[in-house]
Amino acid sequence: LEGGHGLDTIVLHDGERPFVALLDALAKGSALDAVAGLAVRAADGRAMRTRAVPLEADLDQLPFPTRYRGHARHCGIPFIPIMGSRGCWGSCSYCSITSFYRDARAHGGGKTLRHRSPENVAREMAELAGNCGPSLFCFHDDNFLFPRPDDSLARVRAIRAELDRLGVGRIGMIGKCRPDSMTPELARELRALGVIRLYVGVENASEAGSTHLNRKTQTLRVRDALRACREAGIFVCYNLLVFEPDATIADVKENVAFIRDMAAHPVNFCRAEPYFGTPLAQALEARGAAEGSYLGFNYRITDDRTELLFRIAAAAFRQRNFDSAGVANRNMGLGYSAKILEHFYDDPEGRRATLAARAQKLTTAISLETAGLLERAIDLAEEIPLDDADRICRETALLGLAVASADRGRHQELDALYRELTAHPAVKVV
Repeated sequence: LEGGHGLDTIVLHDGERPFVALLDALAKGSALDAVAGLAVRAADGRAMRTRAVPLEADLDQLPFPTRYRGHARHCGIPFIPIMGSRGCWGSCSYCSITSFYRDARAHGGGKTLRHRSPENVAREMAELAGNCGPSLFCFHDDNFLFPRPDDSLARVRAIRAELDRLGVGRIGMIGKCRPDSMTPELARELRALGVIRLYVGVENASEAGSTHLNRKTQTLRVRDALRACREAGIFVCYNLLVFEPDATIADVKENVAFIRDMAAHPVNFCRAEPYFGTPLAQALEARGAAEGSYLGFNYRITDDRTELLFRIAAAAFRQRNFDSAGVANRNMGLGYSAKILEHFYDDPEGRRATLAARAQKLTTAISLETAGLLERAIDLAEEIPLDDADRICRETALLGLAVASADRGRHQELDALYRELTAHPAVKVV
């Protein structure tokens, strides 16, 4: 607000009611500093908060969102974003979501974790599915599951029961969860209820890295969660924050070993970013290690060799890991597309299983290839003298060319499989 960027008002936290009040004040020409739940500029130009409002206690009281454009389609099936809850019980140091809600609770009060009732969620789903038939509902909840598996199962069962009462037929569900919320029994039940895809928050497979990020999730639970989903037939993908302020080469090697062990699941890797207001950003600032501004925060990894590894990897894997149409993102969609065919489409010629097996084989190959290329980056970071800038640049460029060469071949394989998965003549909607 104070930076002269053209902003004069910000709606804070749960914004439905403050935003309406803001519009009303603007229409009437009233003073904005009298509207609760805002950040505005005072008469002297300084940023200030108006009177705080508590977090919404009853999400069922909010109207359903207005859907102002047609849904995207995945393999021909409408893909519908939805939210059944707000908030998270975790305290991960890098997470802007939990920091957002802690700030809301500190100023206005209220519970940070709130759920719409199963009946309310199902009614919105029924309205949407009634307009377009079999549908995929992507729950953008911070956590699709509860800490206790029994509670998760009870909620999803209640949603499914209400959908049945309302006459809703075939639907699929997608969500995100923490590894410590999953068990083999829960995974099997969720799959039977229509859950076809979960993003599992692995984040860091190193014991030290997980501790640094305050994940409070032992790596044993992580492996068990991925296996449980795979054995139940739920498609899973995950991300690794292999680089963080206190990471070491040994920690990164543990993550690479994890990628190899779990090669059946598509993965991407990156650095934990210090989003404003998070414990990670605050800790970096406290020890004088924070760089940049809200336009882009930065830090240097404490261990010089690991910092070098991060810079090598950031350059060499840029296209593979971060392009929206890069190999990592396309690989994450491959097994998902196969799962959509399995869940929604008939298969009289029995080709679906063959396509799924080919997709799994390619995903595994890409995961192992990513691990191997990252190991090459580790070798460089361990061997190159830190003051040999020319060699660092040369070897990084050569590794980048190797990744690009691998990507070219993988894109051709991905293109071929996607064509068959999305346009196979033998499938029809059930």
